[in-house]
Amino acid sequence: MKDLNIRHKVVWITGASKGIGHALALLYQEKKWVVCCTSRSIQNSDFLDPKFIHLYPGDVSIKMDVNKIMKQILNDHKHIDHIIFNAGTHLSDSIYTFNSKDVKTLFDTNVMSIVYGFEFILKHLKDCPTTVGVMSSVVSYTGLPKASAYGATKAAIRNLTQSLQVELSSFPLHLSIICPGFVKTPLTDKNNFKMPFIISSKKAALIIYKGMVSKKLEIHFPLRMSLLLKFIASLPQQIMLKLLSLSIKS
Repeated sequence: MKDLNIRHKVVWITGASKGIGHALALLYQEKKWVVCCTSRSIQNSDFLDPKFIHLYPGDVSIKMDVNKIMKQILNDHKHIDHIIFNAGTHLSDSIYTFNSKDVKTLFDTNVMSIVYGFEFILKHLKDCPTTVGVMSSVVSYTGLPKASAYGATKAAIRNLTQSLQVELSSFPLHLSIICPGFVKTPLTDKNNFKMPFIISSKKAALIIYKGMVSKKLEIHFPLRMSLLLKFIASLPQQIMLKLLSLSIKS
């Protein structure tokens, strides 16, 4: 009977075809959850054992796709225990390459996809014991060089979720803010700079899973990096800017 109860738990993961999302799908599958996976190009061959995997392809930057997918999952499985809004992208910028087109792309993918999800959730799942994990980043703690647009999206996600956490404090719906540092994924593989404290996507997935199960308000890792950035963000602005300026020169 216990095994049947575990199998009945349902998780929906966006951006599940690669990186952290794919690692999360495999981990939840290993834990015998029913795993609903979404990305624009996802297929059964992305998973070693598709037994518990259910594919819901779509573009979460499109509101109609988000609504359609969430309605379909609820129709198929009647409830969702965990939702992880993991879909996102990264575009590096600087004062020489900054442009509105890239900023809009990042906000559409990283922020609006979550806004569409929250709009549906607050209408239909506010009174349900669902835990929602929202993928922010440690860069949300303070502005970092060459990450102005990306950092702004992650800070927006963090602030948005914190505001909703306050209003939802008396509801069974729980929100967790996920703030990773550097994780080895196809996105970070493109970086041509040193990434301190980088961890594997498999390790990141395990940390997120444990945080979701225990309903943490914030899941941040690796601790050395997240605590360092939290400390830098707490410094007086002038000192913080000097420290970050040194990081550009080094």
